[in-house]
Amino acid sequence: MGTSRTATKPSSYLDHGLDNMLASWPDESPAATERDAAMPKSAGDVQISFRASFDLKMRFEQALLFRSAREGRRIYANHVLVEKIEEFIAEEEKLRP
Repeated sequence: MGTSRTATKPSSYLDHGLDNMLASWPDESPAATERDAAMPKSAGDVQISFRASFDLKMRFEQALLFRSAREGRRIYANHVLVEKIEEFIAEEEKLRP
């Protein structure tokens, strides 16, 4: 049985531009009615994971060691990453209309 399958490219905001993606959002999103709607309901911490190049990981670990030596105390990767994420969010919130 010869069933032909054609590969279809999934639609994404990259195909149509960020403006189209934002325009397609509903007027009344859950976040508009509840500030923390997108946040986990649990009071505990959640894990964020992502992939990065091996070189970037090694440079990051080396920077952690240098900062730990400079400050005379152990610097944890989690603390540095959370701090940078919070800085990024604060910067974006300032620019949000």
